[in-house]
Amino acid sequence: MLNNLLMIVNVVSAILLVIVVLLQRGDDGMGSALGGGGGASIMSADSAKNVLTRATAILGTIFLVSCLLLAYISVGGAKSTSVLEKTGAVQDAGTPPPAPVPLQGDIPSPEALLDGLKKE
Repeated sequence: MLNNLLMIVNVVSAILLVIVVLLQRGDDGMGSALGGGGGASIMSADSAKNVLTRATAILGTIFLVSCLLLAYISVGGAKSTSVLEKTGAVQDAGTPPPAPVPLQGDIPSPEALLDGLKKE
């Protein structure tokens, strides 16, 4: 329930944050293309800039907090374990390592390889 609510808050705040950032007036930004550069606006340019800047900060904070809460809830108190422990690859310190598998086939010994390199 809480996870779904936070997910909705996260998505809505992300969408609103994108819209508010695009509405901000820049040199050649989308704000001017969407009517942000109109001369006869209801608010003056300074008050609109302050409102959009404050809305960006608030929406950014809401988005960040919701992301952090979603990450915290998704872990949920799970015990931290190693991937190696899950697969059984970790051995106890007292357990001896397994015996090496004998090689089969026509593989030269290391000495024969060294002799071959010395001859070249």
